[in-house]
Amino acid sequence: MITKFLPIALLAALVCSTRIPEPEERIVGGGSVPIEKAPYQVALLEYDIQICGGAIYSERIILTAAHCLNRTELENYSVRVGSSFPHFGGQVYKIQKAKQHEKYIGDIFSDPYDIAVLLLHKSLRLGTSRVNSIILADKTPEPGTECFVTGWGDTVEGSTLRAPTLRGVKITVEDHKTCQVAYFGGVTEKSICASAAGKRACHGDSGGPLVCFPGRELVGIVSWSAGCANPNFPGVYASVVYFKDWLTSTISSLECKKGNEGENVNQNVIVIGPVNTFKPEKGKVNKNETKIEALEPEKDEVNINQNIIDIKFTPKPELGNINKHETAKPTINNVNKNEISINN
Repeated sequence: MITKFLPIALLAALVCSTRIPEPEERIVGGGSVPIEKAPYQVALLEYDIQICGGAIYSERIILTAAHCLNRTELENYSVRVGSSFPHFGGQVYKIQKAKQHEKYIGDIFSDPYDIAVLLLHKSLRLGTSRVNSIILADKTPEPGTECFVTGWGDTVEGSTLRAPTLRGVKITVEDHKTCQVAYFGGVTEKSICASAAGKRACHGDSGGPLVCFPGRELVGIVSWSAGCANPNFPGVYASVVYFKDWLTSTISSLECKKGNEGENVNQNVIVIGPVNTFKPEKGKVNKNETKIEALEPEKDEVNINQNIIDIKFTPKPELGNINKHETAKPTINNVNKNEISINN
């Protein structure tokens, strides 16, 4: 994963700087928490190594930061759920699809579109004390609202040691205008700021959930910061409230893409009939029965390798689109060890 946290010395170049390959964001100033305290938390793995966090939205949907997906092919990513430990315990699920925000650029440090949706290959078993979903907030919390951020990040800024167990810390929402001033205008309405003195997400927690009370709703996704736990520079999170419409539409799109419903067309597609004299009915091919009817009721039954096709026509038939590419003359013999005759 590519770091989203900079040392204070680099702050002057914050808005226009590019990302530097460094360690991941992690929790500073917090303490160890069992997964039961944050059952919505997941570890995003790359080659089975924890690189980011994420939040469970539903049985197959995980929310995370877009910059967590910049480094390798999708097949190399997976998520671990139901464990306080990043590298063992719980269950591991492969990722089938991923969608970064369309406006995410990826080479700008403070990219405001740092949000992504993951679709798992298999459904999670939700509703347990260790694995559960979290609802999205409808309203941005007021400044001073208490929140909770979790992850497996560094406990000390500049450390290269990973936290061996899940950690969490309570922080508060910052005034948005104050946050904008702190970052020289580099924070937009697409983000929410939160921190506390000596406490904040740091290298390794990217993509993790910012959950606010009293409703325990998902308010933000860990994105970036200048340094770790510096009281002058709050942590910056992608605003779930701002992106809620995008999230819901993207989730719906990922979950509902199933191709042409009601049809089962698989390689063996045969269309026979006079041009412009009939409209075929939708049906199923490949070990199913397809019926195509024309004007005159005269029937020839054809049996091709377990495919039964009823053909009715009056003019001479034209044969085309056999197995997607082949065409042939109206008379066919000895196909798949079965004799087929078409009478004109």
